[in-house]
Amino acid sequence: CKAVFVVTSDHGDQQMEHQQFYKMSPYDASARVPMIIHHPSIEAQPPFVATPTQLIDLFPTILDFAGINESRDGDSLVPLLTSRAWTRDAVATQFHGDDN
Repeated sequence: CKAVFVVTSDHGDQQMEHQQFYKMSPYDASARVPMIIHHPSIEAQPPFVATPTQLIDLFPTILDFAGINESRDGDSLVPLLTSRAWTRDAVATQFHGDDN
């Protein structure tokens, strides 16, 4: 099987952490999301990667697994998942405010 299996979410929720129950703040509980990627070529050693990634990296990653070399926004995570030879020190987030 050569399928890529991806599980993720668009945002977290506070669940009353910091007395908030919504995502409109940059706390980890609302900014971090789960991201699980599996492909037969990935050896799960270690199964957890602490390097910051972004959802914009998913499309280039899927293209890379498919062997499509096309320039897109974001960075392929395949090097991180296969050899750990990929680093990123930070990711960006922004908040547009409440419309009320």
